[in-house]
Amino acid sequence: MKPLKKIKSGFLSRQISVGKLSLKTGVDFLKTMKESDYKKRLESILKDNVSSITGELHLMKGPIMKAGQMLSMYAGEILPDEARELLKSLENQSFYLEWDEIKKELPYALLRDLEFEKNPLAAASLGQVHLAKVKSTNDVLAVKIQYRGVRKAIKNDVKSLRFLLKTLKLLPKTDNLDELFDEIKEMLRQETDYENELSCLVEYKEKLGSSSCFKVPKAYSEYSFENVLALEYMEGISLRDEAFLSISQDKRDLIGHEFLKLFLLELFDWGVVQTDAHLGNYLFDPKDERIVLLDFGACKRADENFLKYYREILKAAYELNKDLFFKAAEKLNYFDLENSNKDLLWTYFSLVGAPFESDDLYDWGASDIPDKILKLLPRVLRETKLKSPPGDAVFIDRKVAGVFFFLKHIGARVNNKKVFYPFLYE
Repeated sequence: MKPLKKIKSGFLSRQISVGKLSLKTGVDFLKTMKESDYKKRLESILKDNVSSITGELHLMKGPIMKAGQMLSMYAGEILPDEARELLKSLENQSFYLEWDEIKKELPYALLRDLEFEKNPLAAASLGQVHLAKVKSTNDVLAVKIQYRGVRKAIKNDVKSLRFLLKTLKLLPKTDNLDELFDEIKEMLRQETDYENELSCLVEYKEKLGSSSCFKVPKAYSEYSFENVLALEYMEGISLRDEAFLSISQDKRDLIGHEFLKLFLLELFDWGVVQTDAHLGNYLFDPKDERIVLLDFGACKRADENFLKYYREILKAAYELNKDLFFKAAEKLNYFDLENSNKDLLWTYFSLVGAPFESDDLYDWGASDIPDKILKLLPRVLRETKLKSPPGDAVFIDRKVAGVFFFLKHIGARVNNKKVFYPFLYE
């Protein structure tokens, strides 16, 4: 990671940066108007400007970076390939704010009572994490510190990102993206609301207190503020680490079973879902062989009416019931069925339901379902007309996809039907 002496936190400086990028790329686009192949022109422009675009956004940090990452994660399939590649390049965080600058965001009480490590443990779009020791007890904390001006910049940063992508001709012309961008703004507000994240963390820790597979860090509310979140530092290894992937098959099966069950508990029993199943949000503690749940900033409380019909969608997948699927999709206002290839849509959805066909253990590690889904998806998007699905659906759908890829990544064998049945029918 590379240090930054300062980030652009002011409204005017951020707007000027985006304006310059938009003007430069717009001029370059006009210069190539004589070329007949639009795709080649666009690829050429992005190739020439991608480093300057991502470099400037990295220096800005804040909501515009996180919004780009969210758009890539939650709506990547409806964007052109060039847009996905540009947004994907924002995922690599390589800059952090120097200690002398970031410590200005800390209340005096924390600087008095805690001893901080000056180099961050991690740095992201909205803030960075520093290890700290409580002087009176020697407790080791992970302290997340939010960058200055982040919450105030959300509305304008999302608007600026949309303007930049529109200038680059990287947004679909016909799709109504208002609800998606509104939902991204709302999720950004949640992710910068450390008081809410603290509350969700405490709630999850209470509910998972006796879990044999999961654990949640202890919250230090006395050291947490509006822009600072202090948690117990928990050691562990990445789920991408070979040491984790080499644990016993039985243990991976148990983790997979419990991870799938946890999602259903969140959705239908608890009423709150951590919607970001990114592998980076988990660690594995080899000492007690439990998964550490780290990030609760993306928790979503879904509407009860939405959940009623979403349960029907999942039932349709479970039963491979075509009529039930289309009835539930219509009630959720998912698709314009009259102007969509319904046979193709059902073929695609049947793939999603395939892991529920067997009454035996399903080997997620050997599954080719995710690959088949990705292969068919571009055609589905071309031949299916979306309406304006509820914002909840965008994020819950992504959690489902995240759960599927989590299970495949760890190579779990799970009786999916057995896990789902009580949540759908009892």
